Amino acid sequence: MKVCPTNVIQPTMLEAGLEGLWSPVLKTGMSYCEYKCKMCMEACPTEAIEKMTLEAKQNVKIGLAHITRTGACHGHMQCHVLCVRSIAPAQ
Repeated sequence: MKVCPTNVIQPTMLEAGLEGLWSPVLKTGMSYCEYKCKMCMEACPTEAIEKMTLEAKQNVKIGLAHITRTGACHGHMQCHVLCVRSIAPAQ
């Protein structure tokens, strides 16, 4: 989890029950998966994160954004900034 440059990988607490305590999970509400990074794949000692080429990783859909409350948006566009940053190559 410490290898993630954006800290999107966080430990579960009790979401996965006692057996899953401290297991890694993507907390996409907190951050995003870096488009050009695959450090977690290289660091995972159990291969729970499938190793793949960077090109293959960039074609995997890892999340889908959806609006949970209509009228809740304040127009700050933070979701757009994070979304674009996570799916578009760096310029």
